[in-house]
Amino acid sequence: MTENLQQRIQRHEGLRLEPYKDSLGFDTVGYGHRILPTDYFNYPLSPELALSLLQADIASHELDLLSQLPWSENLPNTIQDVLIELCFWIGITGLRGFKRMLLAIEAGDRDGAVMQLLDSKLHEQCPARTEELSRLILT
Repeated sequence: MTENLQQRIQRHEGLRLEPYKDSLGFDTVGYGHRILPTDYFNYPLSPELALSLLQADIASHELDLLSQLPWSENLPNTIQDVLIELCFWIGITGLRGFKRMLLAIEAGDRDGAVMQLLDSKLHEQCPARTEELSRLILT
């Protein structure tokens, strides 16, 4: 069975039903959901609520991607999913900072895109995850 985007994010993020600080110091809960000032939850979260938050976050990041990079709508699903996961992980602003990688993806240069992703601080911080996403870009 092939792992889908939601399953991959669940595996990468892990599930925490109590709030915690992420690597950047943001309050986070569930499967990497950044707690917003407008969020009011009872803790511990239920696994069902954590899953609902993840699904809403994925949908939100997909909308961000399509609104900020409309050409991404024409990409293969696997590459769209990689970009959505990157948005989930580093936000659309962070993703837009990968200018050379995005130019390579838009031009259909998968090898160039992978080279740019692997030559980044993100790869230094989390090599296993970026290498996995790189392999997906190449498939």
